[in-house]
Amino acid sequence: MQYPKTLDLSWPLKPPTKKWNAQKNVTQYIWEIVNPNPERWKSGIKLVHRILSTHRDNSALLVRDMRQLGEMYFRLLQDYPRAAFWYRKARVENGTPLGVRLAECYWRMGSKAMAMEQLKARTVSIGVIKLYSDMGETKRALQLVEPFAKVGRTHEAYLLGGDACRLAGRYEEAVQYYQKVLQDKNARNAEYLRRFQGRARDSIEAIRLAENADPRLVADGTYTVTTTGYAGPLQVAVTITGGQIESVKVTKHKDKQFFTALTETPRQIVSKQSVKGIDAVSGATVTSQAIVNGTAKAMANATR
Repeated sequence: MQYPKTLDLSWPLKPPTKKWNAQKNVTQYIWEIVNPNPERWKSGIKLVHRILSTHRDNSALLVRDMRQLGEMYFRLLQDYPRAAFWYRKARVENGTPLGVRLAECYWRMGSKAMAMEQLKARTVSIGVIKLYSDMGETKRALQLVEPFAKVGRTHEAYLLGGDACRLAGRYEEAVQYYQKVLQDKNARNAEYLRRFQGRARDSIEAIRLAENADPRLVADGTYTVTTTGYAGPLQVAVTITGGQIESVKVTKHKDKQFFTALTETPRQIVSKQSVKGIDAVSGATVTSQAIVNGTAKAMANATR
């Protein structure tokens, strides 16, 4: 295992100091060193397994370790059986963010019925909108948009509503949801407003350009555009060869905590040979949609 010898493997629930130090605190080490570097993913997971083995007599630490393993298997490796195992060991509750993750694991493993049962709860996290959409339950997804918008999650809810309509091929409705994001000027701060509204604008543009985003209409070459990512501008390079999408690569970005989306979303676009019907990576929806939007824009611009 690769990790700094200075790392505090006792991994307390709260670090002894508020000062960020990825060489001492395990949580910060995972966030800053493990997550952005695929070559460290398996080593990072092994490290958490080792730490878990020392916490057998501390239930609070043990549950935290189990949840962390579930998240790492889910978000990094997309290993849904192992993620589900650890979520269940940690006894995640229905409707919570991790409960929704467990539901997605069931669905990805082929049991929509178990996923739907897991989602039964009096309150649910906002991520359930995306999962319902992914499972083809568009009506259920859209029924939750306004309730979340009314409790202060306006931009996120309307973006997810737009994404749900877009995935279902209901493009005019999708544009209406994205426009609601542009109309609402309230946000946690200016940076969040820029991020949400930039994504909405890019999504509207991508929908309007979608008909021209046909690789069969594009001359051979590599086309590069910049779109709005989670942490800032994200640059996408699309290579067309013989009327087919040969590759989609993210060449510049600041979204280092959402690395899975940077590889999985391009893979789907190349596999489908289209920007339509792309399943955004859970936990990295903004980054995934940024790649889709950039690819659509690059191909559409090349046909003009």
